[in-house]
Amino acid sequence: MEAMITLASRQLDAQNSLLTIQDLKKYFPAKKSHFATRRDRIRNFRRIEPSPPNETVSDNSYSGDRKRLYVKAVDGVSFSINRSEIFALVGESGCGKTTIARMIVGLLRPTSGKILFQGKEMNPRNRKLLKQMRRNVQIIFQDPYSSLDPTMSIGRSISEPLASFGFPKGERKARVQQLLVEVGLRAEDAEKRPREFSGGQRQRIAVARALAVNPQLIIADEPVSALDISVRAQILNLLLDLKDRKNISFLLIAHDLSMVRHIADRVAVMHLGRIVELSDNSGFFETTLHPYSNALLSAVPIPDPAKKRERLVLKGELPNPINPPSGCRFHTRCVKKFDSCDKIDPQLLEYNPGHYVACLLYNQSGKETQSTLNTGNLVS
Repeated sequence: MEAMITLASRQLDAQNSLLTIQDLKKYFPAKKSHFATRRDRIRNFRRIEPSPPNETVSDNSYSGDRKRLYVKAVDGVSFSINRSEIFALVGESGCGKTTIARMIVGLLRPTSGKILFQGKEMNPRNRKLLKQMRRNVQIIFQDPYSSLDPTMSIGRSISEPLASFGFPKGERKARVQQLLVEVGLRAEDAEKRPREFSGGQRQRIAVARALAVNPQLIIADEPVSALDISVRAQILNLLLDLKDRKNISFLLIAHDLSMVRHIADRVAVMHLGRIVELSDNSGFFETTLHPYSNALLSAVPIPDPAKKRERLVLKGELPNPINPPSGCRFHTRCVKKFDSCDKIDPQLLEYNPGHYVACLLYNQSGKETQSTLNTGNLVS
């Protein structure tokens, strides 16, 4: 097998890459709980690590040179999204998916790392470049009921981004009506309030608002999780149609792997702030490598009572993102762990062409032990 290389060091195709994330980190100061006991607070502060770069903050409630604890929501994530591609980011709740989305659109400032759009780094101090990027990057929020202002008409909600980016006032009404028709609604619906629409219709309105300024990338944060099963397929087919007709790229944040398999071009699995596996659609679902990815896939129900899938139940508690375990962060719940797992931190390396995995079973550092372990796919 050819020598494996890290994802961060791989040369990306500048002509095809729309968005590039390089070693992105976001640390949040941990808030003190009023219900925590004195023993809990002392135990946490004994495990303190140095503060992240440029964010050294002293905790005034404790004496000495102790520093504030940080929740490592995103800790060294790198990936790229190509033009006219649906890139899916999956993982358990709290693994950092939405935090990445908020940093991309500028709602959160990264602790460190780079966000490049069309080769230009997003700099919060460069207002002109930031405004241009915000026009090209829009977001669809998870809850269609809270993402629309109940006091505004639908037409006014959709026309707000048009006004923000200088769209001619006399052409806004026609543009709003055109967008409503594109997403499967009627032009006369522009005068109605959000309460007059169902959940699926509200999400179509959210899609129309995201399309208003002709973005190149749309971040869809759980766009169908709040909708009925019968409505989900309609929204997903709408996204696929927009991708084909307008060459729009999507960053899809999801929990439903069966939906991801239907719509995504590439899939990245996150665990505790890091990507543990990244591959194209067929490579991920046909030859899943990481034990955590296999556990996620084993939880996907099969719509056939005659077929059964072996369920992999993860035992143990979720690690603390303030003080993650040493070595591999998944080793405390991994069914295939061995002696090196709690000592060596695996890097995201290319195991097969285009298929990256952060696991000592497949990394060079774990090559000697690989022959004695069953490294096959855990899910049939």
